[in-house]
Amino acid sequence: KDEAAGAEYAVSDFNLKTGRVAPGVPTKFEMSAQIRANQPKTDVKLQVAGTLNPDLDQQVFTLAGLSVKVNGEAAGITNLSADLRADIEARMRNQQIDIVKLNLDVSGNLGKDSFKAKLSAPKIEKIAGALSVNNLAADVGGTVAGVTLSEGALRVPQLTMDLDKQTVIVDGITFKAKGKRDADSFDATFDAPKVSISKDK
Repeated sequence: KDEAAGAEYAVSDFNLKTGRVAPGVPTKFEMSAQIRANQPKTDVKLQVAGTLNPDLDQQVFTLAGLSVKVNGEAAGITNLSADLRADIEARMRNQQIDIVKLNLDVSGNLGKDSFKAKLSAPKIEKIAGALSVNNLAADVGGTVAGVTLSEGALRVPQLTMDLDKQTVIVDGITFKAKGKRDADSFDATFDAPKVSISKDK
């Protein structure tokens, strides 16, 4: 409970199942819970599963077959359905995190509007302040503010970020959108071979 903000939070129906827990032994786990809050109004069921394999000597932690599912209502979004899947490896000694086979599916309603989105990336690598994303793909659709988007496709072969210097380099980007607003249809395509963004000094 956050008395200053007047917010209340509650977790119920918490369940956790695990296999054998021991150093160097892959441990399967399943967790579920109902999460509720009043600011913003939230009522969702959370489900998390995967296999954790910690190597304490080498300071390497792997999380295989991670599955995170969220269903319910949150932040004004009703009929929320989110499903994230990935494999994660963290190497603490050199501050490296690898995320492979990332897939995210999200859909829901915001008032009279509806949306759906899919995002995938075969590999995301973060080493210290450097972040790289390979073959990022995003597909979106739905109806927002009277605009119906039947196709929205973003493709980025390579995205590189320097979090310390606050720079972003996009090696190739393609965005296609098709849809309709009232009786008018639209079909747009944007292509750029390279985009570089940096913070002004």
